[in-house]
Amino acid sequence: MRFNKKYIIISFVLIIALVLLINQLNQSPSKYTINVAGSTSVKPLMDLWANEYMKLYSNYKIDVAGGGSGKGIQQVSSGVIDIGMHSRPILENDPKFNAVTFTMANDGVLVVVNKQLPIIGLTKEAIQAIFGYSDKEVKYPLKTYAKVLSTGLEKDVEVIIKRMEDGRISIESIDGKQKFILQPYVRADSSGTAETFAVFLYGSWKAKWNGPSGKGVSGNQGMAQVVVSDPCGIGYLAGAYFNPKNMRAIRIVYWDGKSLKNWNSYETDEYGKPISEAIMSGAAGSAITRSQGEVYNGYPIARELYISINLDKFNGKIPKYIVEFLRWCILDGQRFIEKVGYVPLSQEQININLRKLADYSKG
Repeated sequence: MRFNKKYIIISFVLIIALVLLINQLNQSPSKYTINVAGSTSVKPLMDLWANEYMKLYSNYKIDVAGGGSGKGIQQVSSGVIDIGMHSRPILENDPKFNAVTFTMANDGVLVVVNKQLPIIGLTKEAIQAIFGYSDKEVKYPLKTYAKVLSTGLEKDVEVIIKRMEDGRISIESIDGKQKFILQPYVRADSSGTAETFAVFLYGSWKAKWNGPSGKGVSGNQGMAQVVVSDPCGIGYLAGAYFNPKNMRAIRIVYWDGKSLKNWNSYETDEYGKPISEAIMSGAAGSAITRSQGEVYNGYPIARELYISINLDKFNGKIPKYIVEFLRWCILDGQRFIEKVGYVPLSQEQININLRKLADYSKG
């Protein structure tokens, strides 16, 4: 049989093209989707990490949703999502599941007020009274101390705190020369930030928030909005949501018999926010459950921020594509943490995370 030379050449070219196409398809990266949800405290950091990682690896699609720490733990435990974000540890009353948990950053829960209020420091007892720690523990009127601004100067003032019939708080100096009205705001959703705040007031992660007094808001963003818009507003939020332009972070202070001093001698910036070293020391030393003075330089409402994975969802081992994303967050991603308003991991925290990745990764 005789073949037309022209057709032989065309066929050969088509075969080569087909081989190259198949080879290219075989080499193209697989598409990966990672679903993340939970804590509104962790979300700003995870949003940034997800965006930066997807710029580097176009074959990844990382979806991040909020909902609160409780929701994140519940959804990851049931296998609805791949990664659950939470801003407090997994506790006894949370759903039970085969969890591996990683620390992703350090944070300080800040007590914040509208900048129009001249209050710059409050004792733990004052904060308990303002947020309705417990009617059994707080007897109104309560006598304590506050640090205030007066004609541009800081003053230590003995005050009387009363709860008004409408739920607002009256703080008046003993001499009657200064009086402030506060409107407390509390979290109405399943919030790790609120539970962390309660731990500081109660002194244990087994603490229960019994009857918080204040107007309920949803999410850290919601808390920031009401404190900024209400001249009498006082609340608490994650460090990433702190805006020094229109709010002030309250110093946690104690009376040493002569003057008001910062708890654990921790340091702050000019806006009252604890410095990074204070948050790192507080988180590492579990200052939140310890008495004043036990963790030098430790901010007392410092915490670690977490993500968890349900190993049963992946047959006991974390898939390689998730491992690679988490390894990037733990190592390269640390440079973005301060941009969000949090404190990077210590080397010890990084090492613990990497060991877990090695222990629970596939392949």
